[in-house]
Amino acid sequence: MENWNISAFNNPTGLTYQGSIFSPPMTPEVIHELNLKLDQIRHKQNLTLPVERTQAILQHLASFKLGRYLLFKGGFNGYWLSDSILDTKMDNEMSPFEEWLRFKSPYICANRERFHIFQLEAHKRLISNINLASIPCGLMDDLLRLNYQAFDNIHLWGIDSEDESLVLANGNAQNFGLEHFTTLLNQDTFQLQEKTYDMVLSYGHYKMSGQHDQLVKFYQQIQLSLKPNGTLITAFHTSNFLTDTNQAGAPDLNDSLLQHVLFHDILESDFMHPHTIEEATQILNESGLKIMEIHPDSLGILPTFICQKMEK
Repeated sequence: MENWNISAFNNPTGLTYQGSIFSPPMTPEVIHELNLKLDQIRHKQNLTLPVERTQAILQHLASFKLGRYLLFKGGFNGYWLSDSILDTKMDNEMSPFEEWLRFKSPYICANRERFHIFQLEAHKRLISNINLASIPCGLMDDLLRLNYQAFDNIHLWGIDSEDESLVLANGNAQNFGLEHFTTLLNQDTFQLQEKTYDMVLSYGHYKMSGQHDQLVKFYQQIQLSLKPNGTLITAFHTSNFLTDTNQAGAPDLNDSLLQHVLFHDILESDFMHPHTIEEATQILNESGLKIMEIHPDSLGILPTFICQKMEK
């Protein structure tokens, strides 16, 4: 397969760079790194698809902003996840592969539904005079997009260890006119204030997928940060996107296969390591959280858990 050259890409300039939230422009240095990735694919063992097809997918990724971010970072951050699940408009300038990633890949489809379940379940539990937290907050869309008009004295908290996310969350709060009710903290999510929040929404743990002890510590901190009888809304990947396609409602096999090639063979990412319902339940219970409800998504791969703080 031929190496890239700058002229092979449409509009290689005008891309954004914001610290770790970036899409690298197609400079000679970036092209060199991408060619190294192509060569690494050539020498990999046990690829799901033939080498040439895997390399072609990598080249498709390199042709658009989100794809380049994934290639250089290995997974989604708060910015790109929000952008992918909230932007549901088809763009005529999108390549077929970007269109697939945004609108057909099981991960994004399940996450889009998970986001709406979070919104619905959080809104059911809104009352006046409460503190709500998003941990880690990313762009904080989970809280900022709720309707608070019927309630008084609501305070929103966004906690994240990444400055870029907090800057974007601040701009987001201003866009929704909620900046005066929002506090943003650059804080380690393993060192939260105790008995502060009535309800916490959290989906950032996917970066610790497969690390049982780390997940328990993370959720223990959330449990400590909740007031008595406080509520946690969270979600776990509980199915393997490639091998569980025979289940009712499971993703299309071709979509699952392509996603496996993307995240396993090309990105070598383990952030979607699946947990069984039993494993997720054990993690939450060990953390001092009692599962009250489980709401599955239609694909059956990213259920939402509604938990309550267990008092000793």
